[in-house]
This record gives sequence, structure tokens and C-alpha cells, in this order.
Amino acid sequence: MEIFAGYIRVSTDDQTEYSPDSQMKLLRERAEKDGGMIPEEYMFADPGISGKDAAHRPEFNRMIALAKQKDPPFRRIYVWKFSRFARNQEESIVFKNMLRKNGVEIVSISEPLVEGAFGSLIERIIEWQDEYYLINLSGEVKRGMMEKASRGEAMCRVFGLDIKDLSYVKNADNPHVVDIFESFDQGENLRSIAKRLDAAGVRTPRGNSPDIRFVEYILRNPIYIKKLRWSSEGNPCSKRRYDDPNIKIFDAKAPRTVSDELFYRVQKRLDDRKALYARSDRPNTGRPWLLKGIAKCDCGGSLVFASAKEPSVQCNNYNHMRGCTVSHHISQRKLFESFVIGLRNCCALDRYDTDPDAPIKKASESAPADFQKLIAAEERKLARCAAAFQAGIDTMEEYAKNKAEIQKRINALEQEASRQANKLSPESAKAASIEDYRTRTMALIHTLEDPEIPIPLKNDATRSLISRVVFHKPDNTLSIFFK
Repeated sequence: MEIFAGYIRVSTDDQTEYSPDSQMKLLRERAEKDGGMIPEEYMFADPGISGKDAAHRPEFNRMIALAKQKDPPFRRIYVWKFSRFARNQEESIVFKNMLRKNGVEIVSISEPLVEGAFGSLIERIIEWQDEYYLINLSGEVKRGMMEKASRGEAMCRVFGLDIKDLSYVKNADNPHVVDIFESFDQGENLRSIAKRLDAAGVRTPRGNSPDIRFVEYILRNPIYIKKLRWSSEGNPCSKRRYDDPNIKIFDAKAPRTVSDELFYRVQKRLDDRKALYARSDRPNTGRPWLLKGIAKCDCGGSLVFASAKEPSVQCNNYNHMRGCTVSHHISQRKLFESFVIGLRNCCALDRYDTDPDAPIKKASESAPADFQKLIAAEERKLARCAAAFQAGIDTMEEYAKNKAEIQKRINALEQEASRQANKLSPESAKAASIEDYRTRTMALIHTLEDPEIPIPLKNDATRSLISRVVFHKPDNTLSIFFK
């Protein structure tokens, strides 16, 4: 008896389709009628997932991985409708063609096709209808939500308010909203408010700790003065598009939390704050600066642009309250000057400390490493990764990531093996290595100090020798890690 596969998908946007159990029964009945069977291990299901794209359907990807094997375990995949396989016509064509080349066909049990060119045409029409359904559904949903917004009905979660019978009602967090508005109006900054709320145990509707964006979201939301803001693109607040030209304001079915006067005073202060740090006033924003992407905070976060008054940087984790509690604000000029001084000091040393995260560690002098065995071990790992991908255990992304990491270790081992094969004595090899670093460091210093060389090229030159530069604010030290 021939072995077939079945694929089931029930999305949340279509209430007229068969349930997963019903689809499974129909697929198995058709397989038996065609002289085969669908074993349990080849019945794939992605319930409650949209067919818009394949990336978010794990069982679909596992099925495709098995079907792509050199000798696939099944030669036919049954679906209730072609829309269960995919609602995106481009993806549908790509996957179907790929599987057909491997001898695997897709069969819709409710949409029989005739043989030949006419059958292919009908299949393409069905695929386009499936995609059009999804596009049309999106438009209908947006129109429906705009209609609900025009009636002032509650549609999304809001801090300090609950939803009851399509209306907002106050909950236990509502007093915190009043406190946020009054504190900001009296001069307290967003960071201070967020930290105070976090210390008091306040959590967002999603259960997260409050941050600056959360506080600003509350201050910008007119629901607290009985107004509902909506646009043709959906909820503008969720994407922080407070100046969206498509925004419309409606009277909301909600209680009043703050006065109009307080709300609009807060908006004025927020607008003034935004103008102070507007992109047009920040010449470095979006432009390269020396050590961009290389300079790090000691918490691990990147140093990013912070101020335009004097070009400076700040820890990104500190900006977004992601665990870093110490401000690492420093001017770009001071950071760069300290970096160059550090490089010059390195040139005066008799040794260079390379990056501790490098894949190769120094071999023990008493027990030299057998690099051929180490390389062979990594190559065996590479083969196992390939086998896991072919068996459908790993996705393409997982395979690519694992392969890159293993290949990186192999390259490093080969380079180290080449260096070990050199006839130089350990003392001579060490001296040659230090001299090589010293020469390359001096060349980098000359590049950095040359005003004619563009900043992106200077950063590229820095990355060729330096893995990262770490700024430690408490004692104002800078650590340079060589590759």
C-alpha cells in the first residue's frame, strides 16, 4: 500500500471551513480510495495559523523538509483545499514547483483538476482567488474596525481601563494614570516616572515592567479625556504614529480620567521635548560616527547617538531601561580621543591581549593541540548538521546558523595549525606576533587621524583589528579588545 501525506490548516479568519478532525477524516478517506494510506507521522497540522506566509507554519515547514529529501517518504500530499496549502500565490507556485521536481504532487480533494494546460490554468485561478480572499478580508477588517471606532466602542487594551460591553471602565490601575499625568506636568521626566512605577510593582497590560515608551504611550492617549484616536491603518498609538495624517478623533465610550486642560498641557510639553531632539536638529542621526557599532557599554549594550548639542553617545540599554541602570553618556570627541590614546599605549606594550571571545585559545606548551583531530571533529559536526536538516529536524535558518558557526571554528583551527607549523621558536613567534600587532595598530592610528579618509572607511579599518571597545562609566575607563 502506497504511503501518502496530509496537511491540515484551520485559520482563525474563516469560520465556514471544516474542523481539523473533519479534514483529517476526509483526507484519509480519499487516500484509501486512491489505494494508499496516511500514517499518523505524515499527517501535518497547523491549527489556528494564517496561510499568508510559510515562515510561521512549523508543521508545513517540517513537511516540506521531508518532501525535499532525495528519496521522500511520500509522493503525494493531500489537502482539503488549495488554500490550506497556501494563500500566497507566489509561495504556492514556488513550493509546488519545487515539490513536483522532486516527484511530490499536491492534491486538493475538494477542487479536482483536469490534466494538461487547462488544469494548470484553473489551478492558478484558484490560487489567485485564495490570495484575493486574504487581501479583501484585510480591507474588510480595517473598515469594520473604523466603523466601531466611529461609534466610540472599545477595541484594544488600555492601561487603567477595562473593557465591559464594548465600553471602557476604570480599574485598579486608573489612579496610576492620574499620577503619571500630574507628575509629568509638574516636571518629572519619563524615565523617573517609569522607574518609580516599576519599583511600586506596576505592570503593563502585557505584564511587562514600565519603560519610557509605555509612559509616553499613556500621556499621548486621548482615551483618558473620553476621546478615541483611530486611523485607516489601524490603531496609530500601537505604532507610536501620533502625527499620522489619517488619524481621526471620535467620542469614546469611556470615563474621564484627567481634565482637558491637564491633557493638553502635557501634549504641549511632549511636543516641546520632541522638537528639542527632533531629527532635523540631530546632524549625526542616521550618519556614521567614529566607533559606531564598535563602542559598547560594559553591560553589553551598544553606545548610540544621544545628543546634538555636543555630539555624544549613550548606552542603548540605559535609554530603553533594559537592565542598565548607570548612565554612560560621553561625548563622541572624548570617546574617540581616549580610544586613540589607548591604541598608542598598546603600541608601547610588550604583549597584546586579544579578544577572550576568540574561538582559538593558546595551546598548552607541555601538551600541544592536535589540530587535525580538532578539525576532523568539527567536520563531523558539520555532517551531522546537514543530516539533521535533510531529516527535517532543523529548519533552513537553524542549519545556516550552525553551519556558519562550525565553519568559523574550522577556519580558525586551520589558521592556528598553519601558525604552529611555522619553524620559528616560541620566543621568535611571540615577538613576530607582537610586532605584527604593533605595525597594524600604528597603521590604524594613521588612518583614524587622516582627515581625508571618510568615517565609514575608518570604522571598517577599526573592525579589521578591533572586535569591540568597552566604556566603563563608574571609573571612566576604556577597554580595547583586539581580534
